Amino acid sequence: MIHLDKLRTSADGNVHVSLKGRIEADFDGEAIRRALKGHKVALHMGEVQVMTSVGVITFERFVDSLPPGTEVVLLHISSVVAAVLGLLPGLRAKVKVESARLPFLCRRCGEQRVQSIPYFHGAESDHAPLSECGARMELDGLAEQYLPMGAG
Repeated sequence: MIHLDKLRTSADGNVHVSLKGRIEADFDGEAIRRALKGHKVALHMGEVQVMTSVGVITFERFVDSLPPGTEVVLLHISSVVAAVLGLLPGLRAKVKVESARLPFLCRRCGEQRVQSIPYFHGAESDHAPLSECGARMELDGLAEQYLPMGAG
């Protein structure tokens, strides 16, 4: 089950909310739709742990149900959400993804870390964190799993 955390409407009527947990068939964005008075929904998705196939469909229906012209911005998407968007370019085209929280690994000292980086091709190299030992960390997985291919 997904939890809406820190739902707030800014002075311009835009909605900001953090999603935590599992996006499944029971995902209901009605509270977000009711709070929206502006033209932007910013969803912080770094703590989405699971997105089932039916949850993907339900989430896409939520995006489609927003008023025409509403910009849906995804921030700090988890590796789970990033992997789903990588497989579903149609859904990815409906939203603007700004950043992704992805797993990194240091080959020298073995440190593992989840780091938020910009969501674009090549960001895993350009924005890789430094480990405690000072070495540049590497994405733990294939960039194609998490980030868009090519420019954009």
